Amino acid sequence: MTAAWLHMPVQLTVGDHTIEIGTLTLAAGEQVGPSLAALFRKVADAFEAPAEEVTDDGTA
Repeated sequence: MTAAWLHMPVQLTVGDHTIEIGTLTLAAGEQVGPSLAALFRKVADAFEAPAEEVTDDGTA
């Protein structure tokens, strides 16, 4: 019998602001720590990515 995957939404709260930053998916017996670390690395990379510039007419 194969164990089901567990999918958990992950939210980040800073002060009065809460956002959902992703979903953590774990297999039975999988360690939470390394999975959370990988998720937060992806979030950090997204923040470090250069923002796209948008002109007044809405084009890049």
